[in-house]
Amino acid sequence: MLGALVISFVPVFLPLWTEPATQTQQEPAASLLTRFRAQLSAEIDNTPSYSCLATLDRSIRQSATNKPLARDRMRIRIAFLDSGEAYAWPDSPKFEKGALALLARGDAGSSSGLSGWGRIAAGLPESSFREAGECAVGGRRGVRYEVHMPWATSSYSTTLGTRQLVLPYTARFCVEPATAELMSLEVSAEQLKAPLAEVSETIVYARTSIGKTEWLAPKSRELSILDVAGNLQRVGTSLSDCGL
Repeated sequence: MLGALVISFVPVFLPLWTEPATQTQQEPAASLLTRFRAQLSAEIDNTPSYSCLATLDRSIRQSATNKPLARDRMRIRIAFLDSGEAYAWPDSPKFEKGALALLARGDAGSSSGLSGWGRIAAGLPESSFREAGECAVGGRRGVRYEVHMPWATSSYSTTLGTRQLVLPYTARFCVEPATAELMSLEVSAEQLKAPLAEVSETIVYARTSIGKTEWLAPKSRELSILDVAGNLQRVGTSLSDCGL
């Protein structure tokens, strides 16, 4: 009976012997945004320099009539380096950062190139991101995070004649919750002036075999530039044959 009596009073005195709350309570799980940025930073720090064959499908058509005005296809090689991207014709051993960069970009994009968006996302403070609903890429559902970049901090530009215009933009990152991996990025330029009416692009990312390891890398890009006359320029880029 004494044992039963003592046990019945234990709840009254329990607070005197409990471990501190910080040791017994589980830490809350890291947010998806925190995991995404940490995972992205790790990929950037560890991915080796590599190159891929880029196939560019370029077209210009009248938006109102959908009438094609011009279309062509070309191939170049893109080297993804710590210092940025370099370019070469498929049969040339020499990579450079000159005029071929304009062809690869399609006259619009980040000065950091296809791979530079990861550095932008990892380098921004977490407070710059806001959750912006759901997204999906190839049947995989994700969470969208949105970032607005004003003129003062933008590295996004487009070429207009002989001028290069820096533009503010909104970037939307689609992140898979299970893996915290970046699946796609949508960029919309803002505050455009004539003759530009709309500039937007989408980059899709996927695990890619580079050497003996799979790394998260850009796989395709779709750029659209619409002018006030209704002419629509599109550049579709697909990457293949990647290696060290």
